[in-house]
Amino acid sequence: MYVSAHSQRGATREENQDTIGVGSWRNVEGERDTTEIQFSEDELPVLCLLADGIGGHSNGRLASRTAIDSIHRNFILSPAEFDAAQAISEAHTALVLTDNYSYRPMGTTVVGLSIGTEQIYLFNIGDSKAYRIRGSEMQELTVEDRHHAENSKAITQCLGGGIRRPQAHQLSVKYEPGDKFLMSSDGVTDHLSNKQILEVLAERHSNPAQNICNNALAMGGDDDISAICIEI
Repeated sequence: MYVSAHSQRGATREENQDTIGVGSWRNVEGERDTTEIQFSEDELPVLCLLADGIGGHSNGRLASRTAIDSIHRNFILSPAEFDAAQAISEAHTALVLTDNYSYRPMGTTVVGLSIGTEQIYLFNIGDSKAYRIRGSEMQELTVEDRHHAENSKAITQCLGGGIRRPQAHQLSVKYEPGDKFLMSSDGVTDHLSNKQILEVLAERHSNPAQNICNNALAMGGDDDISAICIEI
């Protein structure tokens, strides 16, 4: 299994408030950061995480990093018996306690994907997304927590952010050899259509996640941009 991941600060943003994690790896560079990692079957399950700190609230960068680190700590205690609902609850509590009940409490979206030997296990809160790509078919696996008003970017739930008790959307999907899974922040999906993403992946760039982010930026993306591409 090959995983590429990339994150970079939006053109009009003071800092990158996205955090991505592939196993123990994190994006630590404020401007941009990228990685490529090969995993053997013996190393599975592996957890990939992407969180997008909420703009307009305090400490978006801290919120996304706290959520990723909290969920990953929960995962490594017992990867084969990982309980996403419990991990989400603990990450939410960590954000609330870290924030000390501020007026605009910090919050973050999160999407997580655990890859096992036969299937993936997915969970999400907010509007960060995950897709399965099989051949020329691209299927969204996440449920978007966003208001349906035209052009609205307001989300209906998140971790922290003054939400009382967020409920994660969860899904298990068996995979086949050749399947790809894409995780991304809205900095990607607000600027690239599914058709455009498939065209970018068809270019077979050495780092697909970085190539997707570069294309989103070229389409006028000014938000923080992050993607993780998993190739089975």
